[in-house]
Amino acid sequence: MPWIKSRQVIILLLMFGVACTSNTPETIEKNGVTFIIPNGWKITHESVSPNNVTSLTCEKSGVDESGIAVIAIFDQTYDPLDVLANSREMMQQNPVYAQAGIQFANFKGELFQQQQVMAMPFSFTDKSSTQNGKVVVFTLCNKTISVLMQQDKIDSTRNAKGFEAMSNAFSCSK
Repeated sequence: MPWIKSRQVIILLLMFGVACTSNTPETIEKNGVTFIIPNGWKITHESVSPNNVTSLTCEKSGVDESGIAVIAIFDQTYDPLDVLANSREMMQQNPVYAQAGIQFANFKGELFQQQQVMAMPFSFTDKSSTQNGKVVVFTLCNKTISVLMQQDKIDSTRNAKGFEAMSNAFSCSK
């Protein structure tokens, strides 16, 4: 589950396919889970792995926007700490993250989706930009869901509403 701002790296790491755009909040249903893509964000890549992990990359639309979210829906439940440890290892092994000096904070519990979940904050400096983000892992609908939210540090205020809308909109499909 590697993530980074650069579209080229995301393509290489996650091997996503077809892109689509949305100018209004869009309700998405994937693998038994429903969530929204907020206004001003677009799905740029989507894939389903051979082991049935559905992944979507959503990016904030517009010039000089840095918001990105990568949502992975696993078809079964896993220990969130194992998923976070695996995410950290994959990000550390990624040459772009490694070269940028990615730093991880300790795993911590936090409120997400009105439930206590496990999160892993991170930050790095890519050229002249300081990026920060976190990976949040939780269980819903008998599936494990991982959500990476990343942005340029200066965009945190602009991206807050979009990240909050995504964070509060996960539910089980009917």
